Amino acid sequence: MQERRRSGEAREQGIEVIMSSNIPQGSASVSGTAIKPRKWWAAGLFSLFIPGLGQIYNGQAKKGTLFYFLAQGIVIALFVIMVMAPSFILYLGVFPAIFAVHVFIILDAAFTAHRSGRNYQLRFYNKAYVYVLIIVFAGLALGPSLSYAWKEFLVEAYRLPSASMTPTFLPGDRLLVDKFTQASKNPERGDIIVFQYPKDKGRVFVKRVVGVAGDVVELRDKQLFINSDPVSENYVEYTMEGPRSNFGPVTVTPNSFFVMGDNRDNSQDSRVFGLVEKNKVIGKVRAICWSWDREHGHMRWERIGSAVQ
Repeated sequence: MQERRRSGEAREQGIEVIMSSNIPQGSASVSGTAIKPRKWWAAGLFSLFIPGLGQIYNGQAKKGTLFYFLAQGIVIALFVIMVMAPSFILYLGVFPAIFAVHVFIILDAAFTAHRSGRNYQLRFYNKAYVYVLIIVFAGLALGPSLSYAWKEFLVEAYRLPSASMTPTFLPGDRLLVDKFTQASKNPERGDIIVFQYPKDKGRVFVKRVVGVAGDVVELRDKQLFINSDPVSENYVEYTMEGPRSNFGPVTVTPNSFFVMGDNRDNSQDSRVFGLVEKNKVIGKVRAICWSWDREHGHMRWERIGSAVQ
């Protein structure tokens, strides 16, 4: 009986030796589960390309998914805050904050991989093709889709290329546009809006609302009148005399706006292309994100984070 037991044990050991011989170098097997150490640099590199992918590489699928959406969400949240509470200090801190979140995710992946030692048991998703699928899906599909969604429905930055809104805005100003609040959907007199050009929806204009539905708009010798009452406009700039000095009267139809540029003598506005329909309005300008003076080649630091009244 003892000889039979020894013979059986030998056969079992022989089987174990054969099984282990089929395992790649650098790997081991415990109870049929492959063991392969995690490389800290690989984990960090994965999370550099796709936030959270390094955590998935480390076997932390839930944590990696959470970190991915955290990285996306922090960008959205900060830009929404920038729109609702613009300030110079806040704007300067936004990009370092986004950078810090990404660095934290990368370091967490690297340290976790380093701590796991050589006893990491491979999960079913620790395969090269799974990583490739995640990179393709998150980097080329989900990420751009999320970016499009928040720009389409929440906040977007627009660059002002012309001088039609001086002195309020300067060429090179990057404007943050609110698309999600009730005020952005129902602009009032004095609000500055971004809208689709009525004659070409592929073009986007920035102008100030001077008349809403029911208003009678008239310009007499450069003085704006709304419903026969003169309007004080300390933001307007006039540069020359000409036919633009007088216009109207025009009655604004329902669900429409009469818009004008602050640079009244150098602005293509409702005096040229007519009223702007409500469904053409993209959003309300809330702040200047940053401003670059292309003529002199420098940043206009004093304009960063300026709220738009």
